[in-house]
Amino acid sequence: MAPRTTISAEEINLLVHAYLQDSGFVHAAFSFAAESKLSSSPLFSKPIERGQLVEHLIKALRYMEVETHCRGQILNESCQAPFTLLSRHECSPDAKPAPAFRVVPELLGSTRIGNADTETLLNNQKNLSSMSQMVKPRQGHDANAMEIDSPSKGSLAPPVKVTASTPAPVLSTAAGIVRTNNGRTVPKHGAKSKVINFPTMHESEVFAAAWSAQFRDVFATGTRDGKVRIWQIPAEHTSPRPPVEFALDIKSGKQGDITGIAFHPTEKVLTIASYDSVLRTYDTSGKPLWQGTAHTGPIFALKWHPTKNVLITASLDGCVGLWSNQTGRLVRMYKLFKGQCCDVEWLDDNHFATAGGSNGSIQIMHMDREGVVHTLAPAGFELTLIRRHGNYLAAACDNGTARLFVMNRPLTEAPPVTSHVLRGHTKGLSGLRWNPVQKPYENPTIATGDFEGNVILWDAVTGTIVHRFKDQKMPIFVLTFSPDGRYLSIGGQLGVLMFYDTKTMKKVWEWGSGNGLCLFEAEWQTDDEGKVRWIALALSNKKCVVIEVANVPELYP
Repeated sequence: MAPRTTISAEEINLLVHAYLQDSGFVHAAFSFAAESKLSSSPLFSKPIERGQLVEHLIKALRYMEVETHCRGQILNESCQAPFTLLSRHECSPDAKPAPAFRVVPELLGSTRIGNADTETLLNNQKNLSSMSQMVKPRQGHDANAMEIDSPSKGSLAPPVKVTASTPAPVLSTAAGIVRTNNGRTVPKHGAKSKVINFPTMHESEVFAAAWSAQFRDVFATGTRDGKVRIWQIPAEHTSPRPPVEFALDIKSGKQGDITGIAFHPTEKVLTIASYDSVLRTYDTSGKPLWQGTAHTGPIFALKWHPTKNVLITASLDGCVGLWSNQTGRLVRMYKLFKGQCCDVEWLDDNHFATAGGSNGSIQIMHMDREGVVHTLAPAGFELTLIRRHGNYLAAACDNGTARLFVMNRPLTEAPPVTSHVLRGHTKGLSGLRWNPVQKPYENPTIATGDFEGNVILWDAVTGTIVHRFKDQKMPIFVLTFSPDGRYLSIGGQLGVLMFYDTKTMKKVWEWGSGNGLCLFEAEWQTDDEGKVRWIALALSNKKCVVIEVANVPELYP
């Protein structure tokens, strides 16, 4: 008889690789895949659900708990000592062999334990429990988090994420919002909802989202399995239309995660960056236009020039590519770093900056020249993000610091000058965004987020902390300001997008994805009159959601 359980080193490596990617360690994941030769595995292109490794480990710990504490037909819960992955379990001294109310089938998913009648045991459990809601372990990355399922059938309110230290929520539906007793507000999916839920057509996690610059109500999403969908916001009181849908031509054995989407600023064109190192350009009907294969590593950033018909790309192969949309060809390839090149940013009409390398240097290039124009002082650690605002340039570093530079003179005359090193995080930075609006009497501000869930708002002139935001508690992947500068939105692995007033620094509203899954990206959009209208969300539960923030009274009364 064939063995019921088989585990291969290849499968373990794939789970570890997926875990590294899910946790934000994209560079470590790339190195691990190369060393373990995962790209040659026939399983490498197999989609892996987010948090699958953690889910398997949690189930293993539960099995150990049952194996240790099961006495006949019931599970003894008087032991207070935890089960951990790295330590041998020893029951707490005060553990007693008293019966507990937790039934073994709940843990194992079995219908019978020994000679026990499961239905009788479950009925006994229901009689002993006075809970009005059923709590179930959430599958995913957070072993301590739970989902609360409302007992009322037909309720459309999404489950609310709580932890062991959080009391069960009290739900109401005033003004179409679900409110909990821990201060959380989650839109209710009903007639008064401000949320547009698009059909669940994705087959894997939605990694990227981008709005069209030409058509204000059009946006695109990209998924882990290499598929792109172009959506249009439906008219009032109508359902969303089916999207324009197409799949990238990923070669067998290659990983096709979509890492970025960028619409052309003036043409009906969008460009897709992916993990298979190929740059692809399509028109908005999904027709392929051209593709570039000059990179040898995953492409992690792409930026269109605001006025010229060219774009730049940054790849983990250490190179920056300059591409012409008119010819569909590579104009110039800049080999700049021994390590990865993580980000690029246009500085003016002709210059752009790149961030990367193991020593954390910034190279400033001219689009019509081969050589480096300026090299800014290395940070000593890898730089992962770079952003410009006016005459300021900011770079995020793996060691938890950010560096600010000031361009006091034209780049043809002098390089940017270091103004401040921002120190306030203890983990590597995952987010870096400028407030786009700066009033004449105010200093520019910039927000930084890290993998511990901390966000700091800085004064760029003084280099001092304006405010710390500590509500997320988990890695930050979404950090963006509203186009009018009024709100800072923060989200990530917690699965809740929080909106803060940039004047009072108070949280004014938040939206939960409903099942505690991850928020990968959030992009604001204005309407044809320049008013803030929507924010599009890319989620790990294979969905895309658009919040019509203009109709959220807590944000825009």
